[in-house]
Amino acid sequence: MTGLRKKLLLFVFAIAALSASGTLLLYRGIAAHRADSAVINLAGAQRMLSQKMSKEAILIGRWAFDGAEFAREP
Repeated sequence: MTGLRKKLLLFVFAIAALSASGTLLLYRGIAAHRADSAVINLAGAQRMLSQKMSKEAILIGRWAFDGAEFAREP
């Protein structure tokens, strides 16, 4: 092999190695974000449920207060 062919072959292998390592790093990053997204989804669901519970508590409080007012009327 001539010197130019060796350099070209080395260059092609270097590009392939960089491409493969970039792909592996990308997959690792995606896997890490999947775990983060599960935590974020869980936090969102908990927030929704706590807002729903607060709304129900307010409505129950209003109902109890309105009922007390009506009970005192002659």
